[in-house]
Amino acid sequence: VNYLVIRMEKQKYLLIFNIILVLIHVVAITIGGLLDNVLVSLGLLSLFAGIAYGVFGFWIMAKIGVNLYNLYISVLRAVFYCLPSIFVVVVSRLYFDLSPIIYIVISFFVATITFFVMIFSEQSLRKPVGILFKKIVSR
Repeated sequence: VNYLVIRMEKQKYLLIFNIILVLIHVVAITIGGLLDNVLVSLGLLSLFAGIAYGVFGFWIMAKIGVNLYNLYISVLRAVFYCLPSIFVVVVSRLYFDLSPIIYIVISFFVATITFFVMIFSEQSLRKPVGILFKKIVSR
């Protein structure tokens, strides 16, 4: 996303976005520190940074001409594609007593498989990715 903003010569918006991200980090860490709970910090940071990246990403896609409705449908399909992989990771966590590194390896492989299934099975996902790469290459 940062590269696209630079290529579009919209660095002012990238600066504003990064300032928002720094504020999110500071607030999340402060709240977690006040509550003496690292998990609260990580949860707040993940939630609000994810929302910020999502909004900024949708804005960038709108600026390069991607249909936002189709992009929204693609994101929803991606979420549904991820549900089985989330199920595998949760079940392995609940029913098997494995070391944390094994869970990380399982998560990595499941996420990689899910990514390739999404990209290769959805024409609607290939099209925005193709538009994105064409915009990057053409500049």
